[in-house]
Parts: sequence; C-alpha cells; structure tokens
Amino acid sequence: MTVNKKLLVLQRVEDEMTLLQKAQHPNICPLFGWTKWRNHMALIMKYELGGNLKQLIQNRKINLFPFLLLRMANELASAIAFIHNLFFDQRIVHGDVKPENVLLTSDVHCLLADFGCSEISIHTGMTTPTVNSATCQRKNKAFTEIYAAPERLKDPSVPFRKSQDTYSFGMLLYVLLTQKAIC
Repeated sequence: MTVNKKLLVLQRVEDEMTLLQKAQHPNICPLFGWTKWRNHMALIMKYELGGNLKQLIQNRKINLFPFLLLRMANELASAIAFIHNLFFDQRIVHGDVKPENVLLTSDVHCLLADFGCSEISIHTGMTTPTVNSATCQRKNKAFTEIYAAPERLKDPSVPFRKSQDTYSFGMLLYVLLTQKAIC
C-alpha cells in the first residue's frame, strides 16, 4: 500500500471515530476507541449478539410481530433524526442506511452502525446544506445501490444529503415491514 493510500485510510478511520464520538444516542452503536498497529487499524465498538437486521429478516424461523417491527422502525427513525440534527449548525449524513448497517442487541433493539460513508454537513439556514469539502476530497464514497436515492444513482459524485438518507430509510422500512430482503 502506498503512503498516500495509508494516509487516506488513516484519515477515514479518524473521521469515522470523530463522527461516532459526537453521535451519542441509545440507537447508535457506541464507539469505545480505536487502535492502530503495523499496517492495520480498527474501531473498538460494542459487540452485539443479535447480529444485524438483514440476518433477522432472512431468518424465516423467527416470527416478527407488528409491535416489534414498529418499535424497531421508531428506533431507527430516532437515530437518523438525531444525526440529521446533531448540532445547531452541523448534521451528520449517514450515506449508507441499509439492513446490514443496523446492528441488533440481544433483546432486539436497533443500533445504527457503519458511519464510514458519513459526512458532516454545515447548516447555514439555506435550503441546501454545504458539505465539508475536505471530507469529500479525502473519501472515496461508496454506497449500496439498491438502497440509494435515484438522484444519487444518477450522479454518484454529488455530496450526500439528508433527503438521500430519508429515501434509504424508506427502503429499509419496506424491507422491515414486509420482512423480505430486496438484495
């Protein structure tokens, strides 16, 4: 790996760590810290015994009752609303809301995870938030096409927006309420 690639990876981990440290919410996977060793680094997060939402939906042996599904949808909506309104002038846009990025606790509570595609947008009071351009230049953005908003599919280079997270959340709700994986 070249020095530039190593610096890029290190910067992405530091960015994700900073975002997660700011996002203290009961339905966001908590970050304990991070570590780096020879050519490797990792975020240290709580291990959740429940797996992820995709695994739960694909398990036909489990009967998900409507009340549980609605509670899970509410928990995810709460987490997304929280990051979208983190500070008065700053918001986090997740950028890759999908069932695989929803971890489940042992008692089936949802935790939004994997902020590797996230961006901090600066809210200026205008209708369009400005995205931290330094973050955009450092990251090679990736997202899951099946959950991506149409405008994101049309032009993958545009910055992430809250509306794109909202679209992805709608797709996730469809999967959750129908209990059918779409990919």
